[in-house]
Amino acid sequence: MRNIPNVTYLLGAGASANALPVINELPSRLKIFKKLLEDRCVDEHQSLFLLELFNPEIKSIARELISDIEWALQELLSHSTIDTLAKRLYLISSRHNDLERLKRLLYIYFLFEQGYNDTNIRESTIKEAPDKRYDSFIATYISPKIDKLEMPGNIKIVTWNYDIQMELAFSKYLAVTDLDRVQERLQIFPNSLRSIDSFDEKSFGIVHLNGIINGVLGWNFSDDFRVDFYGLDQSKKGYLEIICQIYKKLEKEHLRYLTYSWEDPQEFSITFKEKNNLKGIASKIFANTDILVVVGYSFPIFNRSVDKELMRNLKKEIQHIYIQDTKDNVEDIKNIFINSFSDSIGLVKGRLPNIISTVNYTNQFHIPAEMNL
Repeated sequence: MRNIPNVTYLLGAGASANALPVINELPSRLKIFKKLLEDRCVDEHQSLFLLELFNPEIKSIARELISDIEWALQELLSHSTIDTLAKRLYLISSRHNDLERLKRLLYIYFLFEQGYNDTNIRESTIKEAPDKRYDSFIATYISPKIDKLEMPGNIKIVTWNYDIQMELAFSKYLAVTDLDRVQERLQIFPNSLRSIDSFDEKSFGIVHLNGIINGVLGWNFSDDFRVDFYGLDQSKKGYLEIICQIYKKLEKEHLRYLTYSWEDPQEFSITFKEKNNLKGIASKIFANTDILVVVGYSFPIFNRSVDKELMRNLKKEIQHIYIQDTKDNVEDIKNIFINSFSDSIGLVKGRLPNIISTVNYTNQFHIPAEMNL
């Protein structure tokens, strides 16, 4: 009987770059978001014909959101990335209200980006919603049996991303609009329907180390209004109205799902209290990994302590490590990996470089040759 390897995908921002901006693109994308809100929700001259849709309440919310964007852009003038800004706000207790404000903005911004697909915005760098590589990934690995619609149990994903790209892609197979049900089906953590303790190591699963933008958890704002990212025509003006309504309804409980690796749940209440349990699940996944595929992730310093913890748990008999990124970056990432984790990965000295391969195509996630599909 053929031995089927356990394959773990470790994803970074580059794994969703066709749908979401990477970190250095955030300021320019926030400016586009701000202009959309101004033109379509606030500007009387441009939105007079939409007054019935964009009522005064929506305009007021849009103005508040615009103010938050302007504040964040001003703060970013003194920081290299949004992450460095967030860390400074975290380390100063008197700025925790500002960190909550930043999280609220990022939460709604990422939610907006994942669904908005307006080809009329010429400045847009977004080509796909969702990133089509997730659809290709699903089509490659999903069970070939008609109507079974299951992903194989030997495949796992550990991701630093907040996005719901996999859910958006997999929902097309299930033809459902209930995000939390899709997350339950794919065993995605964290989510609202599964306890972290219920993780099944024999089934497909996804662990979001930094939490997840769980903004469409079947919320009902009224009896006749439901957030539906799947059936909505996102190029229409009503999409921005929904975004504004979600922004108004966001509470700390939702913001806890957006977290950073350095946050301590014991000291900062607006973080996912079971985030250490997420790392525990990820460590178990790494302990059973025969093949590791790193996609679009450059092992930033901020995440290094968690990454080292994962690598210390990596299966000692690991067969192969693939690092996938652009041609310009992939060799540098390989060197970062070797220099940072050689002491953490318990392999025979000198073996690590011999089991690492680089992959520089980015039109799909790498499928290891060992899978023999």
